[in-house]
Amino acid sequence: MRLQITIILLSFLCLSCYSKRADKFALFYFHTVPDSLKYGVDYQWTVNSKSISEQGDTVKLKINYPNFDTIRLVNNSNKDVRIIITRFDPGHIYEMSNYSDCDDAAIHDTRNYKSGQKLLWTNEIGIVIFEIKNYLDTILIAGTYGDIRHNFTRGTLLKNNKTIRIEDPIQTEPSCFCFHIKIGMGSIREENNLYEDYRFTNFRYDIDKVFAIEDELFHLEYKFFNKETLTVIYDNKSKTVRLQLN
Repeated sequence: MRLQITIILLSFLCLSCYSKRADKFALFYFHTVPDSLKYGVDYQWTVNSKSISEQGDTVKLKINYPNFDTIRLVNNSNKDVRIIITRFDPGHIYEMSNYSDCDDAAIHDTRNYKSGQKLLWTNEIGIVIFEIKNYLDTILIAGTYGDIRHNFTRGTLLKNNKTIRIEDPIQTEPSCFCFHIKIGMGSIREENNLYEDYRFTNFRYDIDKVFAIEDELFHLEYKFFNKETLTVIYDNKSKTVRLQLN
């Protein structure tokens, strides 16, 4: 059973330094692809509550820098909704598409294309730090971090007053849209088939002992653009999650 939680979003880039400055903006445009290349999913994009048309021109939108921004994708076929948390940089240009090599959609900072795939592999992969509070020894809680299409993710067990840093999530392609970040209760099992949903080894792939998440407590889709470090703090007592971006 998935629990209801509260998410608190914080950003630590000297918020007071920006409080009296002018609004920040970024540019957004669509890269259209033939229908034959799409995976059959057509999304309506909304960035910070502003709708962006796939047939439209480049648009200039207000962003929340240095705070978090939100991308909302609505599947035009079944109306399913995806919410992606991110942070856009002022003055940068972002290219969107309803296609990528490993997802139904994509958005990238155009500056990361200047060195071919190199900056996509570095800038658009971030670091995730997990921290847990009010942990009970009677249960096992773990955090996972991996790309949107890969079920076999990098993860670790969480312990009280101990931060866990994951710098190298498992991913399939540098053009992946975003990453799954999950926290859940579960158990350690002896398994031969590691490639099942929510399963991971603790920094090794050649062993049969894996952790299986049975009750998902928190799930976030996050898009990195600039090698950010995202700290995910889960309070097991209040069932709240606090996100900090450094």
